[in-house]
Amino acid sequence: MSFAYLVKSLDLDVVANVGVSASSTTTATTGKDISNLVGDILIAINARTSGTGTVTVAVEHSESLSTGYTAVPAAALIDSLTGEPTTLATFSTAGYDVVVGLRRDLVKQYIRVTFAGTTLTQNYVVVIAEQKKYTES
Repeated sequence: MSFAYLVKSLDLDVVANVGVSASSTTTATTGKDISNLVGDILIAINARTSGTGTVTVAVEHSESLSTGYTAVPAAALIDSLTGEPTTLATFSTAGYDVVVGLRRDLVKQYIRVTFAGTTLTQNYVVVIAEQKKYTES
């Protein structure tokens, strides 16, 4: 199931759409302020095939935009379909396409996605989406 399909069918707001190009051992998206988001968050991560190196993906959080990032608690990362706790797998030249949920109540104000490995030559796309906020009219 594609992330675009989920966004449309669940009527979500995309709050961040980030492209990351890596040619080093570690790279990360810029931190995203999620303090005003309501409910759980969906994170889609895509990497093209034909990159090199084995990559470990992680979601981190912090109280500050620029420093202090640590891994989110294990219980915060959930399967986007079942709601059960999950993990992010490592990947290599085969590419990567995953959608996970993030429990808003278990994370700090800023989140980011990191990519680490021995040698990375890869392009990544990270999309963060939330439930739309509805108001009575």
